[in-house]
Amino acid sequence: MKMSNGKKLAMGSAAAVILTVAGICPASAANWFELQNNEAPDAKALRVWGFLQPTYEANFADRVSGAANPAFNGQRPVFDLVAPDQESSSSFELKRARIGVRGLMPKTDGKINYFVLAEFAHNGITKHASAVELSDASATLNYIPGARIRFGQFKYPGPEEGFQAFPLVDPFIEFTTVTNQLIMGRSFNLPPGGTATAAGATKVQANGGVDAFRDVGVEVYDWRDWGPWEAAYGVMLGNGHTINQQDDNSNKQWSARLQGSYVFGGKGAYRQDVTTWIWYQTGKQTFGSVDYTRRREGIGATLNYQPFRISMAYLRGTGVIFNGVNPPFNIDTIVSSSTVALGSENKARGWYVAGEYMLPELLDIPQFKQVAIELRYDAYDRLPNDPAAERRFHTWTVGAQYSFTPTVKLRVNYLVQSLKVGNADLLPAPQRQNAQAITDAIGNMLGVQVLVWF
Repeated sequence: MKMSNGKKLAMGSAAAVILTVAGICPASAANWFELQNNEAPDAKALRVWGFLQPTYEANFADRVSGAANPAFNGQRPVFDLVAPDQESSSSFELKRARIGVRGLMPKTDGKINYFVLAEFAHNGITKHASAVELSDASATLNYIPGARIRFGQFKYPGPEEGFQAFPLVDPFIEFTTVTNQLIMGRSFNLPPGGTATAAGATKVQANGGVDAFRDVGVEVYDWRDWGPWEAAYGVMLGNGHTINQQDDNSNKQWSARLQGSYVFGGKGAYRQDVTTWIWYQTGKQTFGSVDYTRRREGIGATLNYQPFRISMAYLRGTGVIFNGVNPPFNIDTIVSSSTVALGSENKARGWYVAGEYMLPELLDIPQFKQVAIELRYDAYDRLPNDPAAERRFHTWTVGAQYSFTPTVKLRVNYLVQSLKVGNADLLPAPQRQNAQAITDAIGNMLGVQVLVWF
């Protein structure tokens, strides 16, 4: 990725209106700048809200066999185990459990609003921190036309999956691989005695949770309508660290997003539209005494028109590329380390296309109006610049969703997963044999989830 391309994307940075599918309501999209950052003029001073996602996940992978290293044979790679602990191939879990408050500040004529949300479930936000963590805590000032200002910890203006209210409106239980591995920020530092290198993979250790597509800082944003047309933008300056963390170096992270929409009808969370978006993010992360540039960018589009929803995106990045656990096992008899490819010459890219169809009423059974079916394909090419380390991920997700009410849903997803060594012929025989035995062990996965939104 050339620097000039990054600058061009930065000037028009971006992201999109995303959809909300509320069961018996039509497929729809929303201006998340407005709905997540602001309150309606008649909103209350205090509104309690939240959601729960009890989930069951099972991976049907075979254990590793045929590896040159006998210690690997008979083991399950971490990508076949249920996150975040990665100790079992199947588990019941509370994937998310968040409760918060939001509203208008009294005596401000509706010019100041706030948003607070806490995570109570055991997941990437809380695993390396406390049992309960703030995911969001912000205040918004609405005094300057064209430039609303938001302070605190909140979602940075980012790509589609991260910026939308994913747990509530996206029918897929898991993020795409490119979003999970490339976009989701993770907190690492060097282990005692460790050294960082720009080329190749650097061994690191976790020192915090994920960023959950959030940052601590200040954002300037707004939107404007011209009849059915709408444009929105957001630019944020943040710490570039994981949530609930102060900056750990003197560098800040810039995130920006620009989107344009044509609204067919409706409003708020249930409107129907077509949206295109572009997004850019850049910052630096410190390992040892060296700052490494982390750059991410992407473009995408979403069409929401009853009874269809189609979304697609292309994302890419350079520097600080999460390279997984090596070797990818979570057992005491094998010494493993998380690895990151730090230098700007390291690249990754991925894309996805997803569709949803709300079933019409069939056989005079009204309940069929509450059923949706989904299909998604996503691909992720990690480290194509390093032939020996390149890995290619491909996933098909088939899903169905039943809405008992607009805020209580049952979701079922089945993932068909593939992982390939990018250039196996370039590896020495034992290394090639190990790599192919491990990647061949990736399995398909079933997910069943209940969403309760209040």
